[in-house]
Amino acid sequence: MRPENQVRLEKIEKFSGILRVICNLLMALVTLAFLAGCIALLVNKGGAIRYFHVSFAIGELTLRGRLILLVLNVLTFGILFKCFFHLRQLFGNYSRGEIFTTESSVQIRQLGNACVMWGGLNILWTFLPLVLSSHPPRSFEGSLDFVVIGLIIIAISWFMEMAAEIKEENELTV
Repeated sequence: MRPENQVRLEKIEKFSGILRVICNLLMALVTLAFLAGCIALLVNKGGAIRYFHVSFAIGELTLRGRLILLVLNVLTFGILFKCFFHLRQLFGNYSRGEIFTTESSVQIRQLGNACVMWGGLNILWTFLPLVLSSHPPRSFEGSLDFVVIGLIIIAISWFMEMAAEIKEENELTV
């Protein structure tokens, strides 16, 4: 390997290690926020649960409404945790110099899957006021952006996996 490329690889490895630690911290924050949301839904009589433009006053919710929000809380924070987990794994690969590998492409694909799930969850949250509100809104605002982005990331991961397999085959040929 040329010396300038070795220096670049060392920078990638170092920076990826830092990003991996940041992902660990974000996973811990997601876990704490998840627990706070669950406790609020199960115990609290006041406060609100907000997801972007959708908000529900906890005290006004029925038991059924609280349980529905509890399930969506689990899904929301589960998908966020999944995103940071796969980023952490990917940065772990990069910190070991494993950049164009099949394992890295798998982590990128899983990140794309999480984006698709996040997009589906956004749509679910958009229509949730119809189920839980006594005065449901007359208009809705939703977007399929994350679904499209996730599908593009999945396609890129397939290309990366094929490139990694070609690279491994070429290394075996020598």
